[in-house]
Parts: sequence; structure tokens; C-alpha cells
Amino acid sequence: MGSAYEPPAGPFDLVCLTDVLEHLEDPRGCLRALRDQMAPGDGVLFYHSSCAEPGIAGLAEVASPPYPDATQFDPQSKYHDPAARPEAPRWIHVDIRALRKTRLVGIAELRQHPELEDLLILRRGNRLSITPVTAAQWRFITARLLKASA
Repeated sequence: MGSAYEPPAGPFDLVCLTDVLEHLEDPRGCLRALRDQMAPGDGVLFYHSSCAEPGIAGLAEVASPPYPDATQFDPQSKYHDPAARPEAPRWIHVDIRALRKTRLVGIAELRQHPELEDLLILRRGNRLSITPVTAAQWRFITARLLKASA
């Protein structure tokens, strides 16, 4: 098992991303809006949070279109949601494929670049574990900050 600092050597069949959405009026609505913007092939910055040094630690991509989480319909599952129906699921998955581990690009380093001043993850009080990144921000991060770790 890996940690936020030293994951095991790849390749990986599965990468689990866990975090908590807190202090949002409508966390499901927020996630739905972000999920609906994702498409297979879209880039993902793998971001470590809730650790001693949060930051970007890898690159990934969206690997599937959204699909219902089957556990919400299973009464034997601890994730069963009695309000969910197959024709109106409440919990949706999007598969993510890990591409590569990068050097850790921490919050302090991200804040040093004016090109990233509007990066949502840098907003004070941000509690979202999934945030959109503009095309310009993606290009800057992948071409300038992560180039050395390619």
C-alpha cells in the first residue's frame, strides 16, 4: 500500500481517489456539474490533499463516460441508497486512468506563478476535491511545471 508521498511502483490497475466534500450547499449538484463536463480522454491532474504537503503528484485521464454506481441499488451494500432507482441513479462513476507519477508540485510553487492566479484549487477556503482547470492552466502546468519530470 502506498502513501501520499511514496506510492508503490506502477503500472496500476486501479487508483483510488478519496476525499470529502464539505461545507457545500449542494455537493451532489456540484459534482454532477463537474462530471457532466468530463469526457473520455480529458486530462486529470492527480492532486494529493489532506496531507502534510498538498499538490499535484501525477497525470491521469478520464477513461470512461459517466455510468451509475451499481452499489447504490444493492440492499446488501453499505453504499445502498434507498432513494436511488435504476431509471434515476443518484451516484455516478467516471473511471480515471493513471498515466504517470510526477514530481510533487506543491501549493506554494503553484502560487508563485501569475498564470495560475485563478486556479480554483488555490482559492482560500476551497473544499472541492474536483475542480475544473482551464486549457491555459493545463498547458502551463504540464509544459512548464511538469516538463522536468517527464
